[in-house]
Amino acid sequence: MRHLKAGCRIGLHTVLVSGHSPPDYPPVDFEQAAINLWTRIKFVEPHLASRHRAILFNFSSGEISQIAAGQDKRVERQVLESFTAPLPQHYGEQDHNRRLFVSPQTRTLSILDVYAYVFHLGTHSPGSVESLLFVAHAWEEGPILINTVDPFPQWPWHSPADKDARRKDLITPHLSQTDRMALRKAFSPDGYCINAGCGGQKALQPLLLRAAQGESWSSTVIKTLQTCAWQSWNQTFANAANVPCFGAFPGVATGLELDSEQPTLSVPQLAIADRPDFSAALQQIQRTLHFSQDPWGLGLMRFNPYPEAHSR
Repeated sequence: MRHLKAGCRIGLHTVLVSGHSPPDYPPVDFEQAAINLWTRIKFVEPHLASRHRAILFNFSSGEISQIAAGQDKRVERQVLESFTAPLPQHYGEQDHNRRLFVSPQTRTLSILDVYAYVFHLGTHSPGSVESLLFVAHAWEEGPILINTVDPFPQWPWHSPADKDARRKDLITPHLSQTDRMALRKAFSPDGYCINAGCGGQKALQPLLLRAAQGESWSSTVIKTLQTCAWQSWNQTFANAANVPCFGAFPGVATGLELDSEQPTLSVPQLAIADRPDFSAALQQIQRTLHFSQDPWGLGLMRFNPYPEAHSR
């Protein structure tokens, strides 16, 4: 496939993954939000004047593209592969008042296509992924790229009908030793992952928001939060890839920035419109659970890898 050859040819680059806004969700231009995040990170330092390249998996358009940007942040693109774009008629089954994608035979992009690309680079162009960025809806199981259902949640393998991320993709037996080594080899020495969507575990949100009133956490609450963090997709990816994964802490939401000319997803840290203010919760997570925040001001927590625990 053309995108596999292109990825090996362009050398060090970012892998961008932008999700699709399914029916019944507020419309979000995840592709532009992903590009905005990428350019913000790449051009945060004035001396970074060279051109930067990325391979973009756009789950809304179904296209895989090679993109490049210079210091002026103008983006050039070349479409490498095209899949079927998800359409309203592909959604039907109701789940908690949301319509799920129910066209398993449709040749849409899948999270497995993203993983296959990274595995290929680990085998044929080691060290060429400087970052893997997911900009999409998300929950504790990971990025929601199309909003599919796992028809066999107890099955250790990823169903072909399921296009979204699952924790089980990143643990034994689904993730073979060969693929795990390829995943790790794909990243550069300073490589990392960003999952910019929500952290899931909505039941934790009221507890976290009460931190603004100065409420301390009991040992039971701390243990619950630690367990939820350990069982999150963010931690699971960090363990599997042996790189840091920056993502929203469980119970913490993200949203499209309202005060930026080039908005991307970040954690609300001011009470704007109907969005909660998570600033006090983020401080307490850092102080009590010893997490650190991302260096880009997104309000995401750094999940560090624990490679010895990859099979848990």
